[in-house]
Amino acid sequence: MNSELRDKLFLSIIICTYNPEYNYIKRCLHALYNSLDQLQSNNSEVIIIDNNSTNKVLNNPEITDLISKLGAVVLNEKKQGLTFARIKGINSANGDYLVYLDDDNEVDLDYFTVGIEIIRNNPFIGSFSGTVNLIYDNPESAKGTMKYHGLLVKRTLTKDLWSNIYFNNDTMPCGAGLWVKNDVAKQYLINLTKRSQNISFDRVGKKDLSSGGDNDLAMTAIDMGYGMGLFHKLTLFHLIPEKRTTFEYLLKLTEGIEFSSTLLKYVRLGQLNKRPLRSKIGGLIRLIFSDNTSRKFQIASLKGVKRAEKKINNLGG
Repeated sequence: MNSELRDKLFLSIIICTYNPEYNYIKRCLHALYNSLDQLQSNNSEVIIIDNNSTNKVLNNPEITDLISKLGAVVLNEKKQGLTFARIKGINSANGDYLVYLDDDNEVDLDYFTVGIEIIRNNPFIGSFSGTVNLIYDNPESAKGTMKYHGLLVKRTLTKDLWSNIYFNNDTMPCGAGLWVKNDVAKQYLINLTKRSQNISFDRVGKKDLSSGGDNDLAMTAIDMGYGMGLFHKLTLFHLIPEKRTTFEYLLKLTEGIEFSSTLLKYVRLGQLNKRPLRSKIGGLIRLIFSDNTSRKFQIASLKGVKRAEKKINNLGG
């Protein structure tokens, strides 16, 4: 690695949290400490955005000790919602690159050395993430729904991919471990202030399963002439409780994802994606002849789209 770049590059690691699980955030902070220690450099800051947590986990002595070892600052964002927490992080960050982690993410030991190497070799990339492996609290109970665990941001990568194509799922970074250039993040804030629509892509609280703000932030790199990508050696682990592997949760997650992605396409493309009649008929045929489980996921997807269309129509879209 180019040691001069490593010494000069400054990273802002941002953890947005709301009522974190004690064991998860403990593992998150411990892994973060060990990975940053591999850099043998002080060129980083850790910012924890507490989005009005009520469970007092951040005040636990073991957690406060880890926060102290990291030299992290804890900031409160009173506006409820992941988007507002991300904004707070951007406004508070001093880094050349911002790295977003969830409070249930555990980074690999070489996570930051690999990330800096990616930046050195790909200066044209404005946003990126990597491999995401799932660690289950109860692996046995997770087996029954394994087919749908891509919804949980499982990313199995075998090679590096990048593009400057909007809505390209093959190169779309995810919020878990999203790296983004500082100027891209600042442009994202400008984009938000220009939008007159009262639209939020991200979840508010634990029950709301909307998402999409991370995609909006990642695609801002393309707005600015950069690429966005996925890099297979950049690895983190997503800690999954048993309740997130149930069909009930995954169906709600499907609806939330479709709701958010439909809104995001409307905001960025300026119109709803109207499916041609032939496509609608094909979808209906698939729905009729699908097995019961697949049919439920198709219905959840359609519910998300229709919910978004209703919201857009109410906004005069």
